[in-house]
Amino acid sequence: MSVKFAALPAALAFAALLLAGCSTALQPQGAPESGLGAQAASASSASESSIRYRERIEVVVQRMRAACVAADYQPYFRKTACLPLGITDQQMRDSTKITSEQKRAATAVFELTKELNEETRRIMRETNDKALSERAEVSQRLRDPQINAIQDDLLTGRSTWGQYNKARRALAEAVRQDLQGE
Repeated sequence: MSVKFAALPAALAFAALLLAGCSTALQPQGAPESGLGAQAASASSASESSIRYRERIEVVVQRMRAACVAADYQPYFRKTACLPLGITDQQMRDSTKITSEQKRAATAVFELTKELNEETRRIMRETNDKALSERAEVSQRLRDPQINAIQDDLLTGRSTWGQYNKARRALAEAVRQDLQGE
């Protein structure tokens, strides 16, 4: 089963958080300085690179925002927030299991968020910024399996919507702490 948290769909939560984090906290670092002329050229190049990076990430973010309001995905988003930090206490207490209609929508959301997460990581790696590349690797290696597990539990009926929402929220918090710890 594919994901999707964190970032921004974390799972959706993680996809959502990842995407949101990339558009703000995950900026490429400037090139090393070496002399005034090189420093000016480097700053200009780094600035242009940073702008291109932000523009590319913004395209991914806009796709996620559009998904959050798309009619086909509403059976899923009526049970969970688009961004994990928007999950309410009531949603975390939801004892219902996923229905067939919700499962179809959730599967589609998870496929899209996996695609968006992969695109985000590709953009991060293409910056040639070591810190961003490392974040992309950690996201894929550590967070994707966690996202896949909570999504699979929801889709197979092993967890309720409330359990899923709690897990999404906890995973989003773990990602936030990862980003703050750097």
